[in-house]
Amino acid sequence: MGDRLTDPRTSGEAAGFLFADLVGFTELTERLGDEAAADLALGFCDRVCQLNRSHGAADVNTMGDGALIRIPDPVEAVRLAVCITREIGPERGFPLVRVGLDHGPAVSRRGDWFGATINTASRIVSLADAGEVLITSRARTAAGETGHGIDFEDSGLRQLRHITDPVRLYRASPHRAA
Repeated sequence: MGDRLTDPRTSGEAAGFLFADLVGFTELTERLGDEAAADLALGFCDRVCQLNRSHGAADVNTMGDGALIRIPDPVEAVRLAVCITREIGPERGFPLVRVGLDHGPAVSRRGDWFGATINTASRIVSLADAGEVLITSRARTAAGETGHGIDFEDSGLRQLRHITDPVRLYRASPHRAA
């Protein structure tokens, strides 16, 4: 499998890019109606923005019931991903959230982000279960192995839609005391 960090087709400074979205939003829209669903999506994005500030996230791009977040520090990227799934959910009036995270280069154009890292993160979020954080091996390697209060469970190699090589994924969750 190629290393996109050294691939000449990519450029830009490496960072963590994560997608977070509300699970079951289409069904919820059907049940609640467009107005209520739009209000819920905006409330979700507002809450994500609040959490971003406390983790040093650099940029946010919201799209309906989802958010794309850029965060330079790989440890904080993983912490933020886990925080989003724990801090936003049914107990606060939202559906469960899922997050996909990759770490690598991307390019910025007109305030938006583009590149293979973004594409990978967007594919990963669709594989995550409700309340789950899935990250790539690149994000795990960038974050390091210990000292950040996060456990990683190997989720295996996964073939992602329209991405040539399989990607190793890990579930990230708060550290469980032994």
